[in-house]
Amino acid sequence: MAQFAPTVPRVDGNVFLVLAYDIDEGSAAFRESELDGHLEYIEKHCDQYLVCGPLRNPGESALVGSFFLLVAEDAAAAEALVSGDPYFQCGMY
Repeated sequence: MAQFAPTVPRVDGNVFLVLAYDIDEGSAAFRESELDGHLEYIEKHCDQYLVCGPLRNPGESALVGSFFLLVAEDAAAAEALVSGDPYFQCGMY
């Protein structure tokens, strides 16, 4: 290991990256109407989310989706976690 390489604590468990792309029509309305529920859901499960946030195309300001980096036992558990999010439940992605 390099002498000056930064280190971070190792994450216990399996890490999954979920990329969720907005539907073409209605995503902005869903994003606005379900925002509070989405944020509450993320906060409730914050022990499993390492980081998450919006996706944009390079050089553009419009949102095109979201990403979620999370810890779960397996792929089925990761899918179950995100499927409970109001953004997934309303059909925004």
